[in-house]
This record gives sequence, structure tokens and C-alpha cells, in this order.
Amino acid sequence: MKTIEKHLKKLSFLLRLARGINTAGIGLAAGFLAGALSLAINKFTDLPNIGLIIILEFIIAVTIGFAIGFFRRISFLAAAAYLDKMAGAKELISTAYEYGLKDPTDVATNWNLQRAEATLRSLNLSSLVSYRIPYRKWYHPMLLLIFIIFYFIPPVSSSGRKNKPAKILPHQLSQLANMAHQIKTLSDSKNQIPSKRYRVTSNY
Repeated sequence: MKTIEKHLKKLSFLLRLARGINTAGIGLAAGFLAGALSLAINKFTDLPNIGLIIILEFIIAVTIGFAIGFFRRISFLAAAAYLDKMAGAKELISTAYEYGLKDPTDVATNWNLQRAEATLRSLNLSSLVSYRIPYRKWYHPMLLLIFIIFYFIPPVSSSGRKNKPAKILPHQLSQLANMAHQIKTLSDSKNQIPSKRYRVTSNY
């Protein structure tokens, strides 16, 4: 019985890992959608560190997707039923495990347990589990296309935005002050030039 439980424990872990990879693929699609949304917002408002935001969105979406699939428990009986199906054992393993929990001392149960253990020793559990990211014919390419479109769309013109006051550097302030002083000096010197008076005489 311990041998069966050991194999079923390993298989349960492998099945949870495969399911986590599967749901991580769904998280990847959610990451594409969140990234496209961030890019769209960035076209209207300048988000700081947009590249870092998109990377974090992908990491968070994939991590959450993987966690949802991996941390959901798979019972030993469900793992045994999966083994029966994949190995063509005709419910030998699941039946032996179920009745072994009830009365392992029964002769028929003990015989089934021995047969189940022999079958498990001959199996490569890793080869019975499929590890792949799910691919859907439409939504993965569609979300990728939306992400690319938003990436290459030019930002909205900032003419309608509130203009920010220009920054004046200290040396520019000094130059402006000198120019103002020179203009004032020139203006004062013009006001000090005496005007010429002409006497108009008439000969009669």
C-alpha cells in the first residue's frame, strides 16, 4: 500500500505541475491584454516606466495563472483513475487503492494491491503527463496582434494638454539681466542728448 501511495503522490504532483503550466498559458493571455491596455493608456498620458509596468503585468499574470492550477489539490484516488486510463490498467490501480484503504488484510484486496504495485513499477509516470502551454487558435494570436498594434500606434499629440512653464537656467537669467541693463542704459543715454533749436528768421 505504501508503494502505491508513493507513486500516487508523485503523480499527483506531476499532474498539478502540468495543470499549473496549462493555466499559466491563460495567464499569459491575460498579460497580453493588460499590457495592451497599459500601452493604450500611455498614448494619452505619459506613464512612468511603461516598460517596467508591462513586464510586471506579464510576470504577475503568469504567476497567478500558474498558482491557480498548481495549488488546487488532486486526490490520490483521482490520480489512480488517471493512471488506469493512461496505462490501460482497466481500473486496477484505483480499485486496489480504494479497497486497500478499507481493508488491506483482505486476501482479494491484497492480491490486487500486489498487481497494482507491479504495474506501477513498470510505468514511467513522467511520460504519462503532458506538459504544455494551451494554445487557442484565435485568442492568443488576436491578443498578441492587439498588443503589437498598441505598441506601434504613435502617442496622441500633446497640443491639447496643459502646457508646462519652461525652465530657465541660472546663466540664462544672468544673460537676460545684462540685456535688460544694456537696453536701459541705451534708453537713458538717448534721453540725455540735447535737442537742437533752430531760429527761423525772415527777411522782408
